[in-house]
Amino acid sequence: MPEAAPVRRSAPRRASWMLAALAIALAALVAAGVMRVRRDRLARAQAPVAVRAPLAAASGLTAGDADELADLLRRARGNPGVLIEAFAAWAADPRAQAKRRVLLGAMVAEPQPMTRLAELLAAAQASPLSLAADPLRRELVGAVSSMWTGPLVRRGRDLMFTEARPRARQVVIESFVELALSDRVAGLDAAQRSGLTSDFIDLYRQSGPDQRRDVVAVVRKLGGNDVAELLQGHGLGDSSTLEHHLAHRRNVEAAMRQAAEPH
Repeated sequence: MPEAAPVRRSAPRRASWMLAALAIALAALVAAGVMRVRRDRLARAQAPVAVRAPLAAASGLTAGDADELADLLRRARGNPGVLIEAFAAWAADPRAQAKRRVLLGAMVAEPQPMTRLAELLAAAQASPLSLAADPLRRELVGAVSSMWTGPLVRRGRDLMFTEARPRARQVVIESFVELALSDRVAGLDAAQRSGLTSDFIDLYRQSGPDQRRDVVAVVRKLGGNDVAELLQGHGLGDSSTLEHHLAHRRNVEAAMRQAAEPH
């Protein structure tokens, strides 16, 4: 028998076969994508359970508090305003300070420095309490103060004068007081120390009595006793408290006593 001729597919049949293969490939890709999305959703749904235990153990929170915080932290991804609103809403509740401390920690954990600073200052301003009355005052001021290194020092110095929100500005000023009166001030170079001294001299005239004590303490540490005394109006004359004037007076008195002694 003669050999059968090979079967040749017509052009329409080849096109149909290729479309079917393409459809199968697309279906496989879609199925893989759906499975990946489901895994991601499952991981997100399980996140509060993973977060709840360490929160409760580390902070003494109840299981309900930990669940609430875990949900809040999840919703705050990409929307830090959620943290700021809760931080302010819980400010006046003595029982909610542990939860506020967790929120503050979440803001401090923001890796972008300028975003972190913006969140911390917004949280300070949003609180209905005065800064002096806020139980987390020291933690909030300390979190901002820890940012003042390198080029951010210049940015922070500017904010002491340009920040228009009163509570946020107060936090900035107090954060530099904390820096200047701590051992961390040794990390500032000569230009930064000199600039900060000038800033606090300028702030003295704008400050109330309570804040002036801190301003004088900073100027005394960075600029010396004489600068601090002059800042407070303790100038020349018999009542002068300037160190070099007192030393000069002691030297003159010693010389006069020596001259009066019989030879």
